[in-house]
Amino acid sequence: MTTKLTVLEEPLLAFNGGFSTYCKQGLLDFGPSSASTDSHPSSIPVGIIGGKDLVFQFAKWLDSWESFIESRSPTIRRKSFRRPKAINKRLFPDFPGAPAVFHLSFITEGQLQRTITAKDDAASAGLSEIDRTVNVYRNKISELLDQASQPPKVIVLLLRDNVTRRIGNYHQRLMHRVRTDPNQTDFFTDIDQMHVSIPHDTPLTRDLRSALKCMAMSFRVPVQIVTQKVLTLDDPFAQNEATKVWNLSTGMFYKAGCVPWTLRNMEDDTCFVGVSYYHMKTATSDTVRVAVAHLFANEYECPVIKGREVAVDHEGKPVMDYKQALWLAERIGEEYERLRGVKPRRVVMHKSWEYSPDEQRAYLDFSRQNHLEFDAMLLVKSSLRVLRYSMWPVSRGSFIRQTESDAFLFTKGYVADLEVYPGVHIPAPILATRVLGETDIEQLCNELLALTKLNWNSADYCGGLPLTLGFARHVGAVLRDHKEGDQWESKYCYYM
Repeated sequence: MTTKLTVLEEPLLAFNGGFSTYCKQGLLDFGPSSASTDSHPSSIPVGIIGGKDLVFQFAKWLDSWESFIESRSPTIRRKSFRRPKAINKRLFPDFPGAPAVFHLSFITEGQLQRTITAKDDAASAGLSEIDRTVNVYRNKISELLDQASQPPKVIVLLLRDNVTRRIGNYHQRLMHRVRTDPNQTDFFTDIDQMHVSIPHDTPLTRDLRSALKCMAMSFRVPVQIVTQKVLTLDDPFAQNEATKVWNLSTGMFYKAGCVPWTLRNMEDDTCFVGVSYYHMKTATSDTVRVAVAHLFANEYECPVIKGREVAVDHEGKPVMDYKQALWLAERIGEEYERLRGVKPRRVVMHKSWEYSPDEQRAYLDFSRQNHLEFDAMLLVKSSLRVLRYSMWPVSRGSFIRQTESDAFLFTKGYVADLEVYPGVHIPAPILATRVLGETDIEQLCNELLALTKLNWNSADYCGGLPLTLGFARHVGAVLRDHKEGDQWESKYCYYM
């Protein structure tokens, strides 16, 4: 049996009057997409909250973003000497300064900065450690916004490494094992336990990042979380300084309401949707909800739809019935029409688990009732590996058609533009299956490839997943910490 492999053309990104396949090169050559609009600011005020030493370090570092930062090779440590490791300047270019890249400046001043002291931590005594940490930052954000004459567009929350190690991801234990004589044989390991008394609605898993994101939504100001490790600029085992600035500044630029780049040659009347799910586990329940994220072609406003509680199968994956799936499809259409003023001509849905028969029937009925095309895609990671006679792995964009409705797509691999493979493992493809719809599988994979380049939270060449799925998973992780009745925002900048 002979299988044909073709390499899809690398999608183009649109900038301020020009196009490029690489976001960093496009920003250097043309500037950000929003630079040509009247709403593009000349500066972005940045709030900073953290320990006194961390606030000083980040403020000083932020000032340095105005000028050139060289992309230096990391120093490899050996017992007797040090030698610089070669660096690929195509993949890791120098950072020429925020005015040259984004056509604006990132600014901060004393009234936009708040320091956290031991007194602030003591004021939240009696709470769990993660709630105490969140409460301290809540109070500081409130104080900053109340007193600053110029409100920040984005607030940087600085976290010490010992805090992230201790409570970055917290799991509440339901059981404590009883200590016994180590010399005694224990035949009742699973029985010899005692329950821990905790409230029935206490979440079993808490994530500090998600908790801080949820808290910040009530102030309607996006936050950027930066750990102490990121401020260690001479770490030979971490990203070099220029790369850190590229990634951080791009994310903060987008969170401030600006547009770094968009996609070229995407259908304007197509609505791309990513669907994920998340568990909300407490001491007495395990609720599964669906998280839905939109991506409108060539638009930077990515709204979120909070899905409803759904049933699960024997593997713990959600199963939507007809009514739930129809409700979801209708909400997608309504949200699109609310933002665009017209109904979509085509909807493309991306999921990573099976579509139930009732779900498929609901989407077909929705497409017929609204006279639109509906392509439902199942995307799963494949165990297929492809080797070639070369020092480099298979190229990014490699496409292998299996049938008329499914194909393998390599979203990671050798990149000719960079003359390198920006990865460490043998590339694994996505198995893309068209469950519903009539669009050719190659066109669907071309769209998938383009959507891997829309991660505005970094300046990497591409991601492994399309933004639709990556976005929906980010949303699910944050909503897991969201409590009923709390304020929530529908824009992606609050979740990234």
